[in-house]
Amino acid sequence: MVAKNFFLLCLIMAIGCSSKTAVVENYGGVDPFDAKTNPIINESYLPEIDGPDEQLSSNKFGPPLESTNEPIQIKKSSRMPTVAVVLGPGLYLGFGHIGILKTLKKYHIPVHMLSAVGFSSIIAAYYATSENLSSAEWDVFKFIQEDDNFWAQDENWKRAIKDRFLKRFLEVNIQDLSLPLILPIFSKKSGKMVYESRGKIAPLLETSIFTSNLQKNTEFESALFHQIFNETELIQKGADIVLFFDVLVHDLALRVNNGFIVGIYSSVIGKIQSERSRLQYYFPVDCGNFEIDSKKDIVSVIKFCEQNSVKLIPEIKKILAHWMDGQQ
Repeated sequence: MVAKNFFLLCLIMAIGCSSKTAVVENYGGVDPFDAKTNPIINESYLPEIDGPDEQLSSNKFGPPLESTNEPIQIKKSSRMPTVAVVLGPGLYLGFGHIGILKTLKKYHIPVHMLSAVGFSSIIAAYYATSENLSSAEWDVFKFIQEDDNFWAQDENWKRAIKDRFLKRFLEVNIQDLSLPLILPIFSKKSGKMVYESRGKIAPLLETSIFTSNLQKNTEFESALFHQIFNETELIQKGADIVLFFDVLVHDLALRVNNGFIVGIYSSVIGKIQSERSRLQYYFPVDCGNFEIDSKKDIVSVIKFCEQNSVKLIPEIKKILAHWMDGQQ
């Protein structure tokens, strides 16, 4: 009888351990209900990026960090929210989203779907393909080393962007991505935004990036001139929380005095300022006051964005915790 009871007790414990293992695997190796390891619950569990806060705060990149070690209490019955991340436009400043996404990943902020317009669509596509940015960083490095005998949006520039970045996605279907990717484009025929859920991703990227197609006889054009942040669409697709990251926080600076680019991004900044007041979670990220069409500053842009986005983590964690607590 004792042996039988002992066997039943072992069986119950094994089932419990198996269930917990499944939960931990579903949350990337973090037990969402363990206050010691869940970075959303416990502020002190945040992993370091380049050393302690003292080192980052003394770095020449950005202001001192404001952090807190107070844990955020969450009821254990809460479910995790579905989080959508929107990467704002900015030409080469858009490469700064590499740093932002790296910060989110290092601090265990979940990203369940991605959206972007303009040049930032490239970075969103890399991340949605593999949830790994090493290939994006490598392609950016090679792009920086190549000849710069063009200006943004001219034909030579388009060829360079296609050869270095877009060719990677020629055979990739949007429905096969490891992460849902929403790339809004504008239909000239219907006068409405279009959100494709099937088909090749490369044509969507071209339409979103190449704004010089604006006056050409094409069916679709970039969403840049119509809508920057598509919160309603993302919520309809299942997002509980939508986080918007904007890298155009300084006055425009250009390497080449190009009236076409000035006109485009002056309009874009105006739309951002108009739309952001309606957004629930809008985060401006200082990626440095660099020229948006200069390749020489791209590495600094990525580093600025990564380090300056760190200070947003406590606020983002509070947003997630507040949502989870509100589900009771």
